[in-house]
Amino acid sequence: MTENGLVAGIDEANRTAWIYRDGGIDFLAFTTRELIASDVNVSGVVVGHQGDRDAATVWVFDSTLRDIQSKLSTQFGRARAISDNGVVVGARRTPPAPVLAYRLDLSNDELTPIPMSETVGPEYVSSEAVVVSADGRLAAGLAWKEFGSEPRGFLYDHSTRKTTDLGTTILPRAMNEVGKLAGSTWPSGITVTYDIASKTTRTHGGSFLAEGMNDAGQVVGSLRGGGDLPSACVSRPGQLPVDLNSAVTGIAGWLVSASDIINDGRILVTAIVVDASGARHSRPYILTPV
Repeated sequence: MTENGLVAGIDEANRTAWIYRDGGIDFLAFTTRELIASDVNVSGVVVGHQGDRDAATVWVFDSTLRDIQSKLSTQFGRARAISDNGVVVGARRTPPAPVLAYRLDLSNDELTPIPMSETVGPEYVSSEAVVVSADGRLAAGLAWKEFGSEPRGFLYDHSTRKTTDLGTTILPRAMNEVGKLAGSTWPSGITVTYDIASKTTRTHGGSFLAEGMNDAGQVVGSLRGGGDLPSACVSRPGQLPVDLNSAVTGIAGWLVSASDIINDGRILVTAIVVDASGARHSRPYILTPV
């Protein structure tokens, strides 16, 4: 979710992408299926991929839907995030080569392969960028050995063209605009934040899957409890996560995940709703603090 309240998502029934703006949902394409929307920027430009994860192609929506896989110079790819100035990050590959992280500037079509850190060994063969700063300068993601084993975090700075190995102290999932990452340690799974300037980590109240973070350091995600469904949660610096199901009223269903939080405190969540036949459906909500 952007600071001006734009949201991109996927329609569960029709398997196609949408954007929420001006109080309503607009579908990006009515006849094209398997469109997975990954991110949207403040200008309403949406990025995502089409098809199965390992054989997907990348697209962008900026008033029209466009396939941009050819700009990645590979057969397959995924787009994970887009900056406010149009920098896309993700992963790309042409079999049998491994998946590798990239940075694509849509303003001039400049493609930059994100290099592995010089401090990791040659056994680390794959990588994927998962978040990008609003100005497009920084990107963070994961590197791993063959078959996805022993993941490590990384931070790429486009101004220096250098990649820093973050090790297993944080596997990044979110980035805010005051120089912090949110994610988890590996393999313990403790939720942490990482200060880019001081290169220090701070635990964030237990273990939950971090998905988003605002500039105040509030982190949202999903928390595993004793039931069959996870719970959407929010954690403030130095505090245990709060189950949002206990803090929200008037929503039909169970809040299973929180994917983002913006600076005014609004939280993007997903609820599981059970219909009259007993079937489960997911439904997005925006929670507004009162």
